[in-house]
Amino acid sequence: MQIPGRPAAAVAAAVDVAATAGFPAPEPVVLQDTNNVVVHLAPHEVVAKVGVWPHSAAVLGLEIDVCAHLSTVGAPVAAPIGPLRSGGPHRLPVSLWHRLVPAPRPQLDDGELALLVRRVHDALSTYGGALPSYLGAIDHTRRTLFDDAAMAALATDDRSLLRARFDDWAAAARTWSGPARPLHGEPHTANVVVTAQGLRLIDFEAAGLGPPEWDLASLPPGVADRYGGLDRDLLTLLRRLNSARVATWCWAGAGHPVMRAHGEHHLALVRQAD
Repeated sequence: MQIPGRPAAAVAAAVDVAATAGFPAPEPVVLQDTNNVVVHLAPHEVVAKVGVWPHSAAVLGLEIDVCAHLSTVGAPVAAPIGPLRSGGPHRLPVSLWHRLVPAPRPQLDDGELALLVRRVHDALSTYGGALPSYLGAIDHTRRTLFDDAAMAALATDDRSLLRARFDDWAAAARTWSGPARPLHGEPHTANVVVTAQGLRLIDFEAAGLGPPEWDLASLPPGVADRYGGLDRDLLTLLRRLNSARVATWCWAGAGHPVMRAHGEHHLALVRQAD
């Protein structure tokens, strides 16, 4: 269960940590309140990511370690500022980041996205730290999917369908026996920031080991076409599994209008799968 009183508690934690790190923030602005709470520590070009879940400290700590390395090798990512900290009355975990200033852009190009993911994959291959299997995220999702209380917003028939499809596709994914490589984990377009310096990939909390098809499963089909060298059958399977995973988390957070809309979209993709 997440902590009570978000996002106010998260903002308090962000401001507390920012002050101790030398970034007093009298005008904090909440940029996002979905999974984590992301706060712009105005007037500084610094962003705080505040974890509000029991597992947040572990994944935010891993994200900092991965991105610190990627930044040193010139990968197109956001750069962290120092180690994971904790702040506020609830001692919530807080990571600080150099803010990426978005630039106007009408549409993301498939070729540019493919190049971005390949550059990040190449840089991740030089990371020497331990990474979990991407299947750990699948197991974590399944625990929530089979929790009736967590999935109460989803109709019973849809819940049964989602559970059956999820288990079928997860079992099939476990039969893959190719070499695993370091992955971002969720490089969907909401995790791509267009800046004046080019595209940047953010949110490495799901970094893990697996087939590159898992990362490409989060992106439009044209990106996979431009990336090249992929197992098409595996890609199709992982696209379906990813939609089942996203549908689970969105319906678990269906009280948030944006989450519910994404949940409807991905549940429709699950229904349409052969």
